[in-house]
Amino acid sequence: MQTPRTELKARRLARGMTALKLALATGSTEGRLYALERGRGNPSRDEAEAIGRALGVRADSLLPPINNFTMA
Repeated sequence: MQTPRTELKARRLARGMTALKLALATGSTEGRLYALERGRGNPSRDEAEAIGRALGVRADSLLPPINNFTMA
């Protein structure tokens, strides 16, 4: 099953993009993209939207799922 981080790398590679090329297209850094691909942190909504636009995917596919919980 694809997780948001493996989805990011898979989509980037499917588009034939290096992390540097994606970083330049999104205003991010290569290191930040590698960190996101390795699960070190989560993209902000703005980052996810920029990456989604560059990769032609919905931003929410790059965000971790929100866990529903109830407060006691």
